[in-house]
Amino acid sequence: MSTDGKIIVRHDIGGYAGVFANRREAVTFEERVIDGSRAWIAQRKWPDGSGGTTFMFAVTFPDNGCANFFLTSNNVADVWPIENIAQSFRPKGKSDGGLFCER
Repeated sequence: MSTDGKIIVRHDIGGYAGVFANRREAVTFEERVIDGSRAWIAQRKWPDGSGGTTFMFAVTFPDNGCANFFLTSNNVADVWPIENIAQSFRPKGKSDGGLFCER
């Protein structure tokens, strides 16, 4: 969240991107297959920087360069931008996930 309360979706794209939406330590995890490529959507507990915990919502495309889109929020309803990104994904083919993209 920004200081004015708006949702900020961040990204990490490319061969050095890690996987933010994976099964490990996920509170919720969903795998979708879209035109033969996987999209992983996860919710994880995440440190808030003040000693507390918030949530990270993320979508990762492990078969397509391991692109991650993610946001942190205390409100579970704020997952909608991540859901929209996952629903709009249309792969143009498959590619190696890269060195740090765990499958």
